[in-house]
Amino acid sequence: MKNIVLIGMSGVGKSVKGRFLAKNMGWRFLDTDKMISDEMGMTIEEIFEKYGEPYFREKEKEILRAAMSGENTVISTGGGIILDPENVKLMKEQGIVFFLHGSIDSIASNIESSSIARPLLAGDGELRDRIERLYRSREALYYSSCHMAIHLDGMTRSEFSRKIKDSYRKLLTC
Repeated sequence: MKNIVLIGMSGVGKSVKGRFLAKNMGWRFLDTDKMISDEMGMTIEEIFEKYGEPYFREKEKEILRAAMSGENTVISTGGGIILDPENVKLMKEQGIVFFLHGSIDSIASNIESSSIARPLLAGDGELRDRIERLYRSREALYYSSCHMAIHLDGMTRSEFSRKIKDSYRKLLTC
């Protein structure tokens, strides 16, 4: 059985929806950002500040390999996981990859209501503008890195879970 891998922008809801999906399927749930944070004993923001993004990306690649080694696992990835072609190759070969996306406004709302710091979205100016710039710079990579894209706006966790399970079964038979 291939794992289910969730990719998409930070704040789109990969962890929340992924955790619900895994519970609903009776599968294990892994969040690569949480795995990195737990292993290093630091927040993602602290890792970026202390070691920089290149170090984080190498750690992310290592953690992804470990996460992908199991079966019956829903894996929520960090928003930038698709920046490394090796990560994309691994996810597509050993998993069914779903690109979760939503409107810029819904992502901004999720981030504003969250207590999680997102270093690549920090800075001056409107959060919505920073999200949109980052999303536009990655949009083509997200689409080329997935087996299927799912638009989340207005979708409940139950609807999401049903959609993923149905799509997963269909994609496994292709």
